Amino acid sequence: MPVTNIQSLNYGDSQSQSIDKINYNFDEIVEGHGGTQGITGPTGSDGPAGNRGPIGTQGATGVRGTRWFVDFTQPSGTYNAVVEGDFWIDSANGNIYTFTESGWDFTGYTLASGGNIFKDEDSYFTSGGTGSAILFDQILPQNYLFIIADKVPESGVLNENLSKFIISTDTTINDAPLLEFSKSNIESGSIGDYSQHPIFRWKNFQSDNNSLVLEIPGGSFIIGASGGFESTSDLINIKTPSSANISYGATSGSGIFSTGGFDLNSGGQFKIKSAFVNITGGSGYISAPVNLTANLTSTAPSIYSFSGGTAGFRTSRTSDTFNTLSHSTYSVSLETASDREFFIDTKGKIKTKKAETSLSYVSTTPGATSTVSANSVNWYLISRTGTTVNSSVLEGGNTVVVNPVVPSSGFVGIGIYNNPEFSWAGPTGGLDLGQSIDVNVHYSATSIQPGYSDGFRYIGRGATSGNVTNVVSLPFPATNVDFTLARGVTGGNMTVFYRAYGSAGGSGGSFTI
Repeated sequence: MPVTNIQSLNYGDSQSQSIDKINYNFDEIVEGHGGTQGITGPTGSDGPAGNRGPIGTQGATGVRGTRWFVDFTQPSGTYNAVVEGDFWIDSANGNIYTFTESGWDFTGYTLASGGNIFKDEDSYFTSGGTGSAILFDQILPQNYLFIIADKVPESGVLNENLSKFIISTDTTINDAPLLEFSKSNIESGSIGDYSQHPIFRWKNFQSDNNSLVLEIPGGSFIIGASGGFESTSDLINIKTPSSANISYGATSGSGIFSTGGFDLNSGGQFKIKSAFVNITGGSGYISAPVNLTANLTSTAPSIYSFSGGTAGFRTSRTSDTFNTLSHSTYSVSLETASDREFFIDTKGKIKTKKAETSLSYVSTTPGATSTVSANSVNWYLISRTGTTVNSSVLEGGNTVVVNPVVPSSGFVGIGIYNNPEFSWAGPTGGLDLGQSIDVNVHYSATSIQPGYSDGFRYIGRGATSGNVTNVVSLPFPATNVDFTLARGVTGGNMTVFYRAYGSAGGSGGSFTI
């Protein structure tokens, strides 16, 4: 059966288009024109949006929420219009009222036991500011306590030890800091803000731990006080991964004082600049490179160490100092601005850039004479400090200058004074077990007789004339002789090592006394 093709009439067609479509559709119906059903065409694009409809009517105003009022008198009037359900805090006594059909009814609750707690800050409004201000007014501070809490404190906490401000934290519902500080002008509300906030917090929430922690991420903690800063603590423990600098102490009443333990540990330079540093306690530790700068008078010591007992001053290293550390690693080093003057290395060697000690000048008269291989020998014997005999006594240093008399005949010998009454070994003024001493002897004659007084020809030990033994004949006249007297660790004899030097060469050896 043929399908009649009917043209649709559109709202936007003109009069002539509408007439043509109506006549066309009439002919189609009368004559039964039309072919078979065609294929459905694609969907056309959306037409333009229609015109905006009329605005609807405005809805009814919602119910006003509950308001709180703080004032000396009952709120009323145009500005303080009240409705049922509003609350009023009487700032004269802290009582809380609610507004009902019969007026303001007391709720039975109060913010204080008496006195003026809250009041309007009238001067704030008269000065041209905006917003609201409430003053927390305490007429009798000793009778009031201000509490911020997420849990009501236990009975008996109020006014405990006359506290005026309490922050109570219930750890079962809130483990946040007690106090947190932020700058409102840089807050973005993101989680990252909180990592920059200085906070006060409990070290932990154990009931027996009352330690309080102040954390300041990304900043420093500065205390400024014209009267000074004083902290009374059982223990001061300062730890920093970078440099620490303490600069104060201008009078004898100020400075750094500790009567308990003292532990300063710095990963960098630790600088102390103080006119007076006084640390007196059972123990003290400074674990860092220390820089001590002292501006003192010519007679005041930069460092003065006074200790009782037998320990004295001690310096140590934790490694194997003798086997692994070289002579370039020092336990003690005294330095000028340009060089190292005196130092003790980790192997126990004492070194000096230059030595300034007292010299011992011996008498021109020999202490003993003897005959060695038919040769007459004038002996100059070196004795330790404290010896009262006629010999060359060490006075204030270990360097001896010998100015021998010019003999008409015979030779000059140098030796070690050996007498049990003034022994080089202990226990009365001598060397202890395992100790040694170096003595340097220089030949300095006012005149020279070749073959006789041109240097030391013999080395030995003795006390009186004819009692000189262990005689060593030198193959040349020596102008310098170095002695090392060493006492064994288990007692017994003491060994004397000698090194002789002269224009013709050198010689060395040893003997016992």
